[in-house]
Amino acid sequence: MLSGGEELTMSNLIGRAQNILLTPKTEWPVIAAEPETTAGLYTKYILILSAIGPIAMFLRSTLIGISVPFVGTYKVGMGAALTQLVLMYALGLVGIFVVALIINALAPTFGGQKDSVQALKAAAYASTAGWVAGIGQILPWGIGSLIGIAGGIYCIYLLYLGLPFTMKSPAEKSAGYTAVTIIAAIILAIQVWGSYELIRNVFRWLALTLFTYVVAAFLASLTCARSCRARSFPRSSSTSSSSRCWSPSSGPACRPTCTRGSRTRKSRRRLRSAADTSRSGLGRYGRNCASRARKS
Repeated sequence: MLSGGEELTMSNLIGRAQNILLTPKTEWPVIAAEPETTAGLYTKYILILSAIGPIAMFLRSTLIGISVPFVGTYKVGMGAALTQLVLMYALGLVGIFVVALIINALAPTFGGQKDSVQALKAAAYASTAGWVAGIGQILPWGIGSLIGIAGGIYCIYLLYLGLPFTMKSPAEKSAGYTAVTIIAAIILAIQVWGSYELIRNVFRWLALTLFTYVVAAFLASLTCARSCRARSFPRSSSTSSSSRCWSPSSGPACRPTCTRGSRTRKSRRRLRSAADTSRSGLGRYGRNCASRARKS
């Protein structure tokens, strides 16, 4: 654990990162109860773990090289790599602070309590998975990307678990709280660091995705309604096989028809004659035929 007056050691740092990754449900209440400050969170946790990704990218670009499909592997110069490292590191620190501001601002909307230190706790400790996954940038591009995506997804899950403890929001509103926080952070990042062309493309794809979803939902609703209607009110077919009465005397080859059929005079006469001839030997089958013939 890392409390406000506890001395910073590597074992404490590794223990906290391990606990938040492996047992987040039991670690979040401990984190929320610890007295802490903004400076303490940065110096004891954020400044150290957020450097993993930039350092891994620096080592790969200068020592291992970056592989580009159909081009090959190239290495970045030391000056350019250092500049990239500093920029990535600084943007990561600023990003955590901005996410904490968003979390704190949205707290009353989702029934939570505003607290800047608790909001920074939620943002920092939820980002642990992404920071640890940053070491995957040393690996080849495909594997490193998969590790980064998995780390990002787990960050969202950690934030979902931590908001009810740090911001005192109801657990049933945690999903919406998390979703709005992530969306607001993405939009703010695009507005600050993205170009106009990037913003236009992002919103174009979002609009296309929303339109596709609406069309799919409309088609699915039509299919569902049609299926429910067909199951609830099946259509009767005039060519459906009619029920037949089996006669013990005549055998399976001769089965007098007991349905109403057409309403012509010839069909009614045929039904009456069949009922009269089978009344004596058919038992209940003959009686049924006779009663249906009289009704028709």
